[in-house]
Amino acid sequence: MRYPKKSVQEIGIVCLLIFSTMANKIKFIPLFAKALKCLTCIMFSKPTFSSNADLLWFKALFRAVSMGFAMLLLGFSTAPCHAVAIDSPMGFDADGDGVVDSAEIADGTNPNDPCSFVYGNQTETTSASWNVLDCDNDGLTNIQELQLGTNPLNADTDGDGVPDGVEFGDFSNPLNPCSFELLSQSLPPTPAWVNLDCDGDWLTNGEELAAGTLLLNPDTDGDGVVDGTEMNDGTDPLNPCSYLAIHQNILPPTTAWAQLDCDSDGLSNSTELSMGTDPQNPDTDGDGVSDGQEDSDGSNPLNPCSFVLASQTLPPSAEWNQLDCDADSTSNGQELALGSDPLNPCEPVPIDPNCPNIFNVPEAFSPNGDGFNDLYVIQGLMEFPNHSLKIYTRWGALVFQAAPYLNDWNGTAGEGTLPLGEELPTGTYYFILDLGNGTDPLTGYIYLNR
Repeated sequence: MRYPKKSVQEIGIVCLLIFSTMANKIKFIPLFAKALKCLTCIMFSKPTFSSNADLLWFKALFRAVSMGFAMLLLGFSTAPCHAVAIDSPMGFDADGDGVVDSAEIADGTNPNDPCSFVYGNQTETTSASWNVLDCDNDGLTNIQELQLGTNPLNADTDGDGVPDGVEFGDFSNPLNPCSFELLSQSLPPTPAWVNLDCDGDWLTNGEELAAGTLLLNPDTDGDGVVDGTEMNDGTDPLNPCSYLAIHQNILPPTTAWAQLDCDSDGLSNSTELSMGTDPQNPDTDGDGVSDGQEDSDGSNPLNPCSFVLASQTLPPSAEWNQLDCDADSTSNGQELALGSDPLNPCEPVPIDPNCPNIFNVPEAFSPNGDGFNDLYVIQGLMEFPNHSLKIYTRWGALVFQAAPYLNDWNGTAGEGTLPLGEELPTGTYYFILDLGNGTDPLTGYIYLNR
């Protein structure tokens, strides 16, 4: 039996009105979409019903669709979303997330939640409404993430602790875990990122965070030694003046380091490097004069015997004390103890024939066998060839005499009741020195210290 097209189209128009209203209230209802497609097809065709049964089927379908719509409006639909999706057509994507509903069911995600899907299973074109969402709240829309290659379900795709949207704004690479702005880290980095060594300084990112060093700078303090080497050396990778110079062989020091004066000697680090002095030692040659002062004095800061005595303000090194800069057979340290000039070979004993005549009778000496001040030496005595010397105890007993005196008394008995060569005890002794030139003899005391 053929039914008038007009009556069928009227039914279709009613269906379209119903589904237009549903479309405004509900995004995707797969079951009704299927019915709508069916009704639309009937409405714009020349339907022919071969029997009353066909017509009754059509009316039943219309009633079912109308009843479903009414139940939705009244809030009586209690079927779970997944149940609806089960009845959706093959290849249909109800939530527009690019994953078909059947795949979402298999994945255990929600086919009616556009932000619930498995990222790797997107096989369909995403909907316009899904594109403008920001499922992971990282500041990028879903479509922007797809275009950039970032994960729309992971706010920090590369795991560096900086949200993808922030990296995009920082002009860093959200796909590179070692491309980020340190101040933009607002999320916990991933364990994989913690185990990376982004700056190649032999410290993992996690170790750098613990040490306080920079994650993207292999030499945090700029001293030319990489952070990992400083940690191994026991120096401070945060202190530009704490390093081992032997390991300044990989990176050049920074300009800021070059302008520092690590040893406070009046010379910048860069000046010291150019001069060959040690930026960590204010007195490179150990002569007691700072490198900067030597530079001002015009002496050589690399030569321990080139200095101005008046500029000695630092303790000389042990090595310098053992030197004999003036080659007068008295070490530098001994000369300083005597108050003589370590650069003058005529002090303290004028052994050089060219030395000016200096006459000096010492008040003490220490014949203890240490090689320092072991003999009682009277400077300039050779200018008085007729001289004589006598030495007495404080009780007036003669213990030594010589004429002429050869600056060779070592504090042993040479006269008197004591055996010859016996060491005299520590104490005060008195001398009478007759220069043999007609002047009154000189008298005074000598302190003998063992």
